[in-house]
Amino acid sequence: MRNFKRKTERGKISADVILRAARQVKNNGRSIRSVAAEFNINYRTLTRYCQKVSVEELTGENTVPRFSVGYQRNRQVFTDQQEQLLVEYLKKASYIYFGLSPKKRDRRRNQRKLFLLRVRMKRRSVLSARSHFLTAGQKEIY
Repeated sequence: MRNFKRKTERGKISADVILRAARQVKNNGRSIRSVAAEFNINYRTLTRYCQKVSVEELTGENTVPRFSVGYQRNRQVFTDQQEQLLVEYLKKASYIYFGLSPKKRDRRRNQRKLFLLRVRMKRRSVLSARSHFLTAGQKEIY
């Protein structure tokens, strides 16, 4: 799909709205469904985040919770920052090694050395053959 257009607003609720709603439920003792309707959040979503929120977040002045809100990637191993650093490193490494594994890189280098060695040997053999056919009084002209 070339130009994706989002059809729903699911997963778009900001973290501070979730935290304010959770504070209403936990601190003021209001029902989850009434607070969810007031903040325009699904009640099951609010229930899930009310279970996640810690006591420090409920009593603190922070507006951003420690937990993440929205869609999460499946089995995410690295954080977004670590993943970006890894991407930059791999791009740099592929530039340095021209996208080859170390074994293939060494093989290519050795093939290049052999090619240059063959060219030099062929050049020497041609030069020695020329000098062999030249008489002692003639000079080579290039």
